[in-house]
Amino acid sequence: MKKGIISLGVTVSLLAAFVLLASTSASAQILLYDNGVGTTGYGYYADVGSSSYSMAGDVFTAGLSGTVNDVDFSGLYYGGEAPTTDTFSLSLYSVSGGVPSTLISTSTLPNFTETPIGIHDPTTLDLTVYQFSGLLARPFTLTAGTSYYFGISDLTNPYQNFSVVISDSVPAGGSTSEYSQASGTSTFVATGPDALAFQLENVAVPEPGTWELLAFGGLSLALARRRALGAKRQVGLLAPVARA
Repeated sequence: MKKGIISLGVTVSLLAAFVLLASTSASAQILLYDNGVGTTGYGYYADVGSSSYSMAGDVFTAGLSGTVNDVDFSGLYYGGEAPTTDTFSLSLYSVSGGVPSTLISTSTLPNFTETPIGIHDPTTLDLTVYQFSGLLARPFTLTAGTSYYFGISDLTNPYQNFSVVISDSVPAGGSTSEYSQASGTSTFVATGPDALAFQLENVAVPEPGTWELLAFGGLSLALARRRALGAKRQVGLLAPVARA
C-alpha cells in the first residue's frame, strides 16, 4: 500500500516538474518597436490635469506586425517626484500626411512599474527620470510598414506636470516627428523632430504544447489507475464471505 503511494507521488512530482519546464521554455517576448530609452534632455508635456498639452507622442512606422500588450516609456514630473498612484492613457492613431489622423484604439495602463533610470538636465533641474512599464488593458495591433501615432496621457496628476522624455538614441527607421494634443481639444500641434522614448512589445502567453499535453495525459492515467486499484480493494473488502 505504502509502496503504491510513494510510486504515485514520484510520478506526479516528475510530471509536474516536466510541465513547469515545458511552460517556461514556451514563453516568449517580442520587441515590435524600439524607440530607445530617455535619461537626459527635455520632455513634452502629457498631463490632462494641469499642462497646456494633454497628450504627447510620436509618429512611427511599424517594422513588425503583431499585437502590442506590453509598453514602456521614459518620463518625469516637473515639480516633484513620481506620485504613489497614477493612471496613464495610451492611444494609437492612424497617420495621414505625416500627421495623427483617426483614433484606432485607446487603453489604460492599470498596473505598471516605475524604475528610476537617470537624472533629467542635472545642470539646471535635478529631476528623476523613470521608466514606466506595464501591460495594456486593451492590446494594440500593428501592421508592418504602416505609420502610426503613439500617444501618452497622464490622467490623474493635477499637481505635477508629467512629461515624456526624448530618446537618447533612436535606431534606424525611428520616429520622425512629435505631436502634442492641446488640452480640451482634438487638435494636434507639432512639437519637434526628436524621438520620444518608448518601446512596444508583445509578451506571448504560452499555449499547451505537445510535451505538456503528454505530461497531463500521463498524470491523468496514473490517477485513474490509482482510483481503479482503490475501487477493486474496496469491493474485495465488502464481498460476502462464502458459507461452509
